[in-house]
Amino acid sequence: PNVMFVFLESFSLELTNLDPKNPYPNLTPNLVDFARHSMFVENFYNSATPTFNALKSTFCSVLVTTDSETWFKNKGEFTHYNCLPRMLKANGYSSTYILQVERAYLNMGDALQNFGFGKVYTSETIRHVLHEEPLSWGYSDHQIFNFLVGRLKAGEFRQPFLVGTENIDSHPPFTLCRDCLKYGDGQNLVLNTLH
Repeated sequence: PNVMFVFLESFSLELTNLDPKNPYPNLTPNLVDFARHSMFVENFYNSATPTFNALKSTFCSVLVTTDSETWFKNKGEFTHYNCLPRMLKANGYSSTYILQVERAYLNMGDALQNFGFGKVYTSETIRHVLHEEPLSWGYSDHQIFNFLVGRLKAGEFRQPFLVGTENIDSHPPFTLCRDCLKYGDGQNLVLNTLH
């Protein structure tokens, strides 16, 4: 089977309509639809925050105990870990990570390749495909998910595949999103970023 990880920034299950106790009707209809057509893992927890720590925790089973910026800047440190992309590659998988920000941001582009991802898209390479500028400090969720869907429809990922990406619109201070769909009356910035 194909495997896809989507890291949701500043998110929790309680903020989605996948939780029956969520008081905001129709807040995350696309996420609910996606979960209905996928294998959805309800009780998945990573052991670290922020997101760049969650990446190494999730993909490499590393308990984050060091200064994460130093760990990411030392891009060669990853080569001796048996990370998920490397394990799946040994079993015939291709792997791609789609990163909305510049490759040099915390050396994440190099770090992800050292996890074993065969291809890492960054804002520099995405720009050549989308022919548009990032709407935030990186590409917005709408931009990045349109990019991802375009790659899926084009059959770019050799099957079986591992694909990873993340969102950034819901990153505090919740004012980054310029192309969010407004939720309700549009006055709640947090709900707008989740919708």
